[in-house]
Amino acid sequence: MINHLITSGAFSLLEIGLLRYSHSLPPTNLLRQFLPLVAANYLLIQLFYILIWPFFFSPLRNLPGPKQGGYLLLGQILSQMKALPSELEIRWMKEYPDAPFIRYLSLLNREVLMVNNAHAQKAVLQTKCYSFVKPPFWERIIGEIAGKGILFTEGREHRKQRRLLIGLAALGYELNSLSTSSELAMYYAKIFEFVTPLQVAISFVNQFVPIRSVLPFEANRSYVDANAQVRRILREHIRHRRDEYHQGKIKGEKASRDLLTLMIEESQDAWSEEEMLGYVGNCSLAHVLANGQQSGHETTAGALTWALYVLTLEPGIQKRVREEVQTKITSLLPTQSEIENLPYMNNFLSEVLRFYPPAPAAPQFNPLIWGPTADEFNPDRWDSLPSPARDPHVSLAFSSGPRVCIGKQFALLEMKVIMVELIRNFEFENTGPVEPQKSGPSLRPINGMRLNVSAMKRS
Repeated sequence: MINHLITSGAFSLLEIGLLRYSHSLPPTNLLRQFLPLVAANYLLIQLFYILIWPFFFSPLRNLPGPKQGGYLLLGQILSQMKALPSELEIRWMKEYPDAPFIRYLSLLNREVLMVNNAHAQKAVLQTKCYSFVKPPFWERIIGEIAGKGILFTEGREHRKQRRLLIGLAALGYELNSLSTSSELAMYYAKIFEFVTPLQVAISFVNQFVPIRSVLPFEANRSYVDANAQVRRILREHIRHRRDEYHQGKIKGEKASRDLLTLMIEESQDAWSEEEMLGYVGNCSLAHVLANGQQSGHETTAGALTWALYVLTLEPGIQKRVREEVQTKITSLLPTQSEIENLPYMNNFLSEVLRFYPPAPAAPQFNPLIWGPTADEFNPDRWDSLPSPARDPHVSLAFSSGPRVCIGKQFALLEMKVIMVELIRNFEFENTGPVEPQKSGPSLRPINGMRLNVSAMKRS
């Protein structure tokens, strides 16, 4: 948008100069001539990129893509809103299973590339990861909720933040200062409400056109107010912790050595308040989601939700997981080595993350990667994966390359610990079909997930 405005301004100045030189334009107030020309040129540029560029000039125009389901000026948006998460993407993937990228049009004919195979994923996530920047609308969605943080920094800035965070995490610093209050959880709950069609429509359109700040609807005002309150709470938290640090209240060996404290100590050279806000916002959001106030969004909570669902659908799998746990873990408090030495549990959770990825992705079902049984839930596949599936870049639950989640190993261990305690103490039975929510960036059940849970009989 800024680039188009600059281009419009340059064209307008050139036009005014040429017209005045040819005496076709009277020498009146320059501003009166300039502003209408900028508006007209900007409109023409937008029309060009909406109606002409995607179809006749775009270097991406010959890539494979859906032939049906598109709407004038809306692209595939309406079809995606009606479909289940990744339903259309999987359909396109099956139509072009060997294509590195699949192109489709979105709102106002904006081009979107879908990463479709292992080679493309490696390029996007590893070899050329900083050449593929996140679209502005995704930064708008998450950034306005929890700040930019490490999720949306690019290039040198991302490398700096990642290096600092990995170094601090390796030293064993805690996240105590990021514990979230019920007030913060309440505001996050309001932000993540995707209930009424109007709320869904606003959230979807705002990805492409920033309309949040101007819409007067109650559904939108609730979101904007909650978002403002979240940022207020986080800023107050950072400033309070900074004041404590400068007053000497959190110095010394016995003081809390959490990540925020370390950021404040280094802030003179490394962390601005905005960067700390982004990081604390990301962590507090993850903390709220992981602790169940909005279960199903965050990787760990979402994976456990669908893992329990699979156990109710497949009693044989539930039996095998339980028998392995009962055989290999006999102590009340298992050690980390015992938790890690559960091969079938590892296979089961890996298959859950593939089959029910927290952020739905079509390559997880590509038969050229996972074999002809890609559409089947089968933990045993992890004992003898096809060669393409052994590529570390094909599993997207925690991303990969420089963008890999720095908490990946902790999250996996957390899932295993929780599953061990659940499976050896309870039995799970299905209560009926579960419908995934159609809107939103993550895979979660629309009305929660009800299961019959009964305590295991002790022998």
